[in-house]
Amino acid sequence: MEDFAPEDIQRFREIDIAMKIGDFSRTDELFQLLDRNRNGNIEATEVKLMVEQVLSETISEEESNSIVRSLDRNSNGVIEINEFIRFLKRKYKPESEAN
Repeated sequence: MEDFAPEDIQRFREIDIAMKIGDFSRTDELFQLLDRNRNGNIEATEVKLMVEQVLSETISEEESNSIVRSLDRNSNGVIEINEFIRFLKRKYKPESEAN
C-alpha cells in the first residue's frame, strides 16, 4: 500500500481546514486520498496508515478495525463513500447545530 507523501499530508490538512469552516467541496478528493489501494473503499489498514502517517499517532490494528466498524453502516467491512460523507458531516457539524 502506498505511503502518504508530504504533498498528500498537506492536501489532507488543507481539506481539513476547509471542512472546519463548512466547505465540503473536496469530500471526494479526501476520500480518494485516504483510499490508498484505489479500490473505492477505505479499509482498516488505510485508516491505520492515515492515523500514523498523517496524524502522527499510534493506533493498533484492533483500533483501526473498530473505527471501520463504527462507520460501516451496511456491515460489509469497509467504509464506502456515502458512509464517509455521513461521518464527515457529523464530525464537522457547525457549533450552531450542535446544540
